[in-house]
Amino acid sequence: MSFTRRTMITAAAFGAAFGLMAPAAQADTRAAWSGCATGEICVYQELNGGGKPCHWDGEDNDWENGNITCSWAGPNMHAKSIWNRGTGSVSAVKFYKFAYFNDFYACAAKGFKGNTGPDAGVHIQSHKWATSC
Repeated sequence: MSFTRRTMITAAAFGAAFGLMAPAAQADTRAAWSGCATGEICVYQELNGGGKPCHWDGEDNDWENGNITCSWAGPNMHAKSIWNRGTGSVSAVKFYKFAYFNDFYACAAKGFKGNTGPDAGVHIQSHKWATSC
């Protein structure tokens, strides 16, 4: 399981990077890592699967204005944790900073469940499934 940003980054590096992040203004009382079904990619507002999730079972070329929108994924809100519950041969997920798969940011391998990375302040706006990272 891995989440890569052009090069492999370990889960320990993610935790270290986020240990310095300020808490969110509003806390969500959902159980950590909730709302993610088998076969979906899920992103969360807060670290460690906290906050409101957005989830997809397919690709999305625009989280803000596409067919499936993520209500909190605006320019000032960022995905802080990810759970890839993809199945089958196309189960890695590539994330992009802009709509329509522009400016590759990172890839979450099948089974990845953890915080994003040292660049958690980067806005992610689209994703697509892939055979591997």
